[in-house]
Amino acid sequence: MLRAVLKYSLAAGAMGLAVFAPRLYLEQVLVIEPLVDELTTQHVEQLSLFTEMNQHLTTLASLVFPALGVLLGFAGSPGPQGSDRRLLAGLSAGFAGLSLYCGYLAHEAVLWMLEAGFFRLSHRLVQVPMTLQFMAFILAVFFLGDLAIRATGDRRPEHEDEDR
Repeated sequence: MLRAVLKYSLAAGAMGLAVFAPRLYLEQVLVIEPLVDELTTQHVEQLSLFTEMNQHLTTLASLVFPALGVLLGFAGSPGPQGSDRRLLAGLSAGFAGLSLYCGYLAHEAVLWMLEAGFFRLSHRLVQVPMTLQFMAFILAVFFLGDLAIRATGDRRPEHEDEDR
């Protein structure tokens, strides 16, 4: 029991660190950028597009998890390929989670940028998490697709076995 409480406490601490560490880091960053009093129409459109992209990638990365559940349920009982399926599912879930986290980091960086009084979405503190969010999502979908091919390829229709 104590071991389980310790594990959950460590996991909660790691999650807290993952959430608050980027914010603490952003508060320490010195920026040499032109200050903006008000956002122009072009800035507002760029911010709107960034927000939409972030929301779409977050939604798509979130949909990887139910797809994994369906595919693992469809695959049935684990056979010799069970460890491969678990590995692919773990990789897909891990990259989907990384995509969600990078989306959070990008969102936090944009909020920090606006609070600091400048606007440049190509700043490295915004651009790096945005790129990682997209790449992690692509990798999650790649491993999900590999799992789908393996899970559906292992099943044969009942009538095929009777014909032999």
